[in-house]
Amino acid sequence: MMDAGQFYALLRLEEASLALRAVLALRLVERMGEKSFSHEQLRDDLGFTEQAARTFFALLRVMGILQREQGEFRLSKLASHTLADQLPSSRKPYLQMGSGPEVAALIGLMRGEHPPEARPLYSPEDGTTTLMDDVDIGREIAFGLSSRARNFAHPLAAAIVNQCPHASILVDIGAGSPYVGQACLQTLSGLKKVQLLDRANGMRFMQELIQREGIDSATIELLRADFFRDIPTADIYVLSNTAHDWRPEEYCALINNIRHSMKPGGVICIHEPLLLDQWNSDREWYQALWMACYAMTLLKLTLGAGTCYSIEEHHAILAQSGLRPTGSPQPTVDGCTALFYEVPA
Repeated sequence: MMDAGQFYALLRLEEASLALRAVLALRLVERMGEKSFSHEQLRDDLGFTEQAARTFFALLRVMGILQREQGEFRLSKLASHTLADQLPSSRKPYLQMGSGPEVAALIGLMRGEHPPEARPLYSPEDGTTTLMDDVDIGREIAFGLSSRARNFAHPLAAAIVNQCPHASILVDIGAGSPYVGQACLQTLSGLKKVQLLDRANGMRFMQELIQREGIDSATIELLRADFFRDIPTADIYVLSNTAHDWRPEEYCALINNIRHSMKPGGVICIHEPLLLDQWNSDREWYQALWMACYAMTLLKLTLGAGTCYSIEEHHAILAQSGLRPTGSPQPTVDGCTALFYEVPA
């Protein structure tokens, strides 16, 4: 196991450049001036969807463009003095050189607009055609995502065994690969069955992965189903890099379905990159920037639905289904953290 997080971070930092160019194209500095804006006011002034606004504003905070004080946004001094028009100290003419159609496309996406032929990475089973429905693209996505799951599978299994050592049935929702299930079978001594649950287009290449890696499939069951409707009974549910593909209301609906299916004493493990709004060192700031950039990547891939969530937002969404955090957050690798939830006794 190797933590390749620095490569993921380098890949995602292009989103910061795109966001900066979007700030210039939107004339955000001129719009805001010295005024303060609530989240809702700034969102509506820009014409953004809620998911886009929270994602974009989170990134601009880490980039040092926006500051948030007492619940309201203001421009930072650095942004005011270097990103405005017609100032001797402005870097805007230089920074906006080379901006192309990708900036307009991002702004359109954040306003809920996209080309009619555009397809999201995922979608609820409502007839929408997704990238995963294309065999060649779907295989590339499935194998690419599974390589990441292979990297964090054993650290995640170690976190799970610390929190739920006596589990006998585990359901991996939105599985994408067999590696987490395999690692849990090797780590949890009492685990009798692992079920991998995803929709048909997400499970299409699962058997191919199992056969290619020589994984023993005797205790791994493949369930092709819509996890917004069909959730089997289990002791522990794992959602690894799944929640961030959905809007809060969809994420909440999924958790509520799990809540009604889980065994007494059951546990939910949310394994995700987390949005950070505080940092105390350059290293922590770099981590926060990476996570905020990744959130923008998800927003684009899912055509405005997905994003990263902060730990407080995960807690709030799980609380709507009567679940509370248990144990402490467990960092794994590649920027992810395992969070655990249970129903209070």
